[in-house]
Amino acid sequence: MDSKLKAEQDKFSPNEDDVKVQDYINDKGTEFCPSCGQQIVPLLSQEDLVVTRLVGITNEPKSRICMDSFGLLNIKVPNWARNQADCPYLFQLYETHYTNAIEEFEDLDDKELREKIKNNVGPREALNEEWARLSPQYNGEYPSSTVTVKHCWLRPSSFNSLSDKEDTNYLKQKYPNGVCVTFVNELFAQAYNEDLDDIWELSYNPLSDHVHFDPLGLLLTSVQELINDVLSLTVQTIEHGIGQTFVDPETLNLDAYRQIESVPGGIYEAKPKSGKGLGESFYQAKTATLSGEVLPFFQNLQSLGQLVSGSLPSLFGGAIDQGGGTASEYSMSRTQALQRLQNTWKMFTLWWKNIFGKAVPAYLKEIHEDEREVERSKDGNFINVFIRRAELDGKIGKVELEANENLPIAWNQQRDLIMQLLQTGIPEVLQIVGSPENLPVVREALGLDNFYVPGADDVEKVQDDIKQLLNSEPIPTIMPMQPGQPQQMGEGPSVEPDELYDNPEIGFEVVRSWVISEAGRMAKIDNDKGYKNVLLYGQKLKQLIPPPQPPPPTPQRRERPRPGSPVSGVNNAPTIQ
Repeated sequence: MDSKLKAEQDKFSPNEDDVKVQDYINDKGTEFCPSCGQQIVPLLSQEDLVVTRLVGITNEPKSRICMDSFGLLNIKVPNWARNQADCPYLFQLYETHYTNAIEEFEDLDDKELREKIKNNVGPREALNEEWARLSPQYNGEYPSSTVTVKHCWLRPSSFNSLSDKEDTNYLKQKYPNGVCVTFVNELFAQAYNEDLDDIWELSYNPLSDHVHFDPLGLLLTSVQELINDVLSLTVQTIEHGIGQTFVDPETLNLDAYRQIESVPGGIYEAKPKSGKGLGESFYQAKTATLSGEVLPFFQNLQSLGQLVSGSLPSLFGGAIDQGGGTASEYSMSRTQALQRLQNTWKMFTLWWKNIFGKAVPAYLKEIHEDEREVERSKDGNFINVFIRRAELDGKIGKVELEANENLPIAWNQQRDLIMQLLQTGIPEVLQIVGSPENLPVVREALGLDNFYVPGADDVEKVQDDIKQLLNSEPIPTIMPMQPGQPQQMGEGPSVEPDELYDNPEIGFEVVRSWVISEAGRMAKIDNDKGYKNVLLYGQKLKQLIPPPQPPPPTPQRRERPRPGSPVSGVNNAPTIQ
């Protein structure tokens, strides 16, 4: 027996019906579909397989712009300056350990300079401002190892103070944008070209005509002093509440009385004077009593302090003094209290906006290589954001930033706002609140961690599927065709949605939101296969959404014929004469 036939008999025993078919397949090299038995022509393609492996570890610090805020104890500007452009100089002073100064400034790394710094630490002349900057925990003892670092920013116009014109021109040519000079205890440390406006941003009080202005809490000083006096007077009155008693030594033996322990209900020997009662030998001085006007005055001081500071009770849920206590009155009182803080909030928003307007160009100047940031999106996914140095070339014409004019709202305000939206009953508003992206916000606003929100788990399930889809590629599949047509190869998602348990409507909305989000747009550029995998997953969900139900038929009203109408055959019958 032929060996091939024997192999077929061993494989498909006991009969030999399929031996010829297998022999034809082996000789011709023809391939058939294992499911339908139709002849197929394989498509051969060559693709590069990328295997991810660790090739090395780099430890490079990311470019960052450090932003610090300082007060007038550390900053010196002219008191006559009306704005920042009017300041010809700006000085920054702070104290640090002398070893930190030597490490930071290379010009001080010299033996003679080191000795000068070591010998010049500790108490020096004009230490009043240094005492104010240092921590009060030293309890009056001045630290013996600190030095004062002084950074001086000068504008090019400051060079005109020199008497020699040549020196002025030389400095303007060497430092065209201005100069930053650093001193450590009056010892020169460094100097380099730098613009004052690129580094500093001064805040302005809208009620002032100059940079220097009264502190925001100045009005509270007098109120706080009065409160301290009232509290001190109250404590002294309580301490001296027991008056002094004067006694005739002939009536009571004071030496013997001092030797006896004072016990409740004790009996002591006392001899009154002849013809007089025992009480006439004792006199008790009248003690001071707290006036009844102190407590109302103290409460009035608290109201005055809230008034001058703008920290009214309505901000933190306190009761209002006047009115019926209705919800609308509390809302109006809170709005008025927040309005008191608008000037201060406006000052900080403008200041913060200008700071970022300078931080962005400074960051572009400091970045040297491509960087990658790992951020977390709203749906909880971690995405890679690439900052490419090649895309940052060119010049910046103008930077415009928007500052939020509204004050931040608290958690209870968010909860009240969401509850009001739910009570409106408007379909469009309810659709916005019930969107998949807002379901976690609704749960957080309700304040119930174990409160189940329908659809929240579906959102998390689809988000987990998206993470798996991004880490894989589409898989080849056979496209369903009509009988008699050749089979075609297609692609499907590596993670199939569950037709029985998944909610396709919520899942498709989550995928759609991800595709148009920043994470989706970035994945389209950096991970095209994973992005296509998510799109195929969304198409599967779209196919699972049931078609909309047709509206129910509108019932037609059938009118009853009126007497004498054409449909009434009795009254309209022809008359026979």
